[in-house]
Amino acid sequence: MSREKKLLFNSFILVLGTFLPRLINFFTTPLITANTTTLGYDTITLTTSTVISMIVPVISMQIEQAIYRFLIDAKSADEQKTAITTGISYIFAIMAVVIIVGTLLPIPVFGGVWKLVLIVYVLSEIMACQSRFVLRGFSKYRQYSFQAALIVILNFVFILITLVGFDLGYGGVVLSLTLANVFGILYVVLTGKIYQYYRFKYFNGDILKKMLQYSFPFLPNNIAWYINTTSDRWLLKIFVGGGAAGIYQASNIIPSLVNLIYPAFNMAWMESAIKSVDDDDREIYYRKMFRILFRLLAAGSVALMIIAPLLYRILIRNSELYEGFVYTSLLIGAVFIYSLAQFLGSIYVALKKTRNMTISTTISAVINALINLALMPFFGFEIAVYSTFISNASLLAYRVYDLNRNSMVLTIKPRQIIFTVVTMLIVGYAMVSTNLIFIAVGVVAGLFFIYVMALDLIIDFVKKVLKIN
Repeated sequence: MSREKKLLFNSFILVLGTFLPRLINFFTTPLITANTTTLGYDTITLTTSTVISMIVPVISMQIEQAIYRFLIDAKSADEQKTAITTGISYIFAIMAVVIIVGTLLPIPVFGGVWKLVLIVYVLSEIMACQSRFVLRGFSKYRQYSFQAALIVILNFVFILITLVGFDLGYGGVVLSLTLANVFGILYVVLTGKIYQYYRFKYFNGDILKKMLQYSFPFLPNNIAWYINTTSDRWLLKIFVGGGAAGIYQASNIIPSLVNLIYPAFNMAWMESAIKSVDDDDREIYYRKMFRILFRLLAAGSVALMIIAPLLYRILIRNSELYEGFVYTSLLIGAVFIYSLAQFLGSIYVALKKTRNMTISTTISAVINALINLALMPFFGFEIAVYSTFISNASLLAYRVYDLNRNSMVLTIKPRQIIFTVVTMLIVGYAMVSTNLIFIAVGVVAGLFFIYVMALDLIIDFVKKVLKIN
């Protein structure tokens, strides 16, 4: 199977397996917003994003990245057992420390039994993260997709019980996430038979040192990424108030719908990029995929802008959060840019230039923080939106420049860039307009753009999936 077909096949499996659960995950948003206050909704999102994006990566030292890479490079069952045993043993030791420290330290907002729930949630996220990367290391994408579906569906059910049924508030949401993670971990351990690869005799201190040396550069990258994506809401809480942070989070709901499909592709792409890194035509392959991705992401982003008004009303059930819609199109553009930057980040991983990846993310995070600190006290909520867009643009610009200068040429045709920018501006402004003619013009312009940019790629995709010659 060729690289392109294998990438397409793996992406298709992951999309099939993750689209429905991610869609269900987005429909938990109305449940949460309808049963919590604006401040409570912000507490939930900040807690979960802080645990997933900051606490877990710092605690685990991103060892899952090393487990994944070492499994891909493993040439025998013994090497696989060494990678899994060494990495998971390290995680077990870290989890013991978490229990001790978490028990002794006071945790704001979460008191009494909810403190224990939060600690268990952190532990479940650590193990769920490791299990996902083990499945990826074995290229078990069907199991990966099923686990994703299982966790999200169970989370939806548990939220119905804890939040709607028992009115447990944001604590109930954290409890639901924890229970769903536990079942997801058990699925991987039992059906994936990961336990067969864990034998303490295969623990290797030298391998652990190498794994940590590989994974450590991901840590500052993750911290910088967290600052870049979450500092907006923290600073909004400080300068404007918790309600504004909740509105900002709501305005990101539609843009984050890109995560219904793109992460599936990016996971498959990372494996393909790693396995193609030593090929003679590596640069041609990377450049081809970059150009295809640009066209598909641009078309998808414009389509999302067109349907955003309807989706926003469906997903956001709290009228206090409606004013965030004005900024939705700009944030969709920001996610489009960030997705392209993620694609280039996978190339950094393939080339083992994680230091360059970290530098680019750090620069982006600093730009984001400086804009917010300098302007948010004076201009308020909208600065968070503009800082996100500018910082994402700087991230993409740096990575394109750095890779073109030091590794390979990755370019997009200038006319496609201009066409994309102009169309997104027209459609974005049209969707927040009250003028029916302007709205109609925006929809027509968007549909024409989608036709020009993506129709041939979509047809080619369908033919390959259906095996039509």
